[in-house]
Amino acid sequence: MRLTHTEQIEKARITQGDYGTKPYSGLNGAFIFVRKGCQLRVISNNSDAWKESGLPGIPWEHVSVSIGGRVKRCPTWEEMDYIKRIFWAEDETVIQLHVPVKEHISVHDYCLHLWKPVGVEIPLPPKLTIA
Repeated sequence: MRLTHTEQIEKARITQGDYGTKPYSGLNGAFIFVRKGCQLRVISNNSDAWKESGLPGIPWEHVSVSIGGRVKRCPTWEEMDYIKRIFWAEDETVIQLHVPVKEHISVHDYCLHLWKPVGVEIPLPPKLTIA
C-alpha cells in the first residue's frame, strides 16, 4: 500500500458514525469515493493491526469495495481498478481471491475485495499471457 494517504483519500474519509476514523489516520478506515456518478464505499486495512488482532501468518493489506445507495450490483473491473490505484502504487500487484466453496464467507452479496500479502512477491504468469 502507499506509505502515506493522499488528499484524495483524506477527502473521502468517513469521520462520523460506526465506521468513522479520525482525520489523517493513514490508510485504515472507511471512505466514500464518487466515480462517474457512482458512490464507491471502501473499507481499508493496511495490515498494521494484523498481529495484534491475533491473525496467523504473514500480514495482508486489504480493501473492500461496494456500491452505495440503492444500487444492487458488484463493482465493475474499472471501479476496482480505480480503487486499486488510489490505495496502492502503480507498480504494485494486488489480487482478488476466489477461495474454495467450503471456505467462502459472504457478509455482503455485492462487495469485492483486493488483497496484497506484505513482503511477499505475488507470482504472475508470463506477460504475453496477460491480456
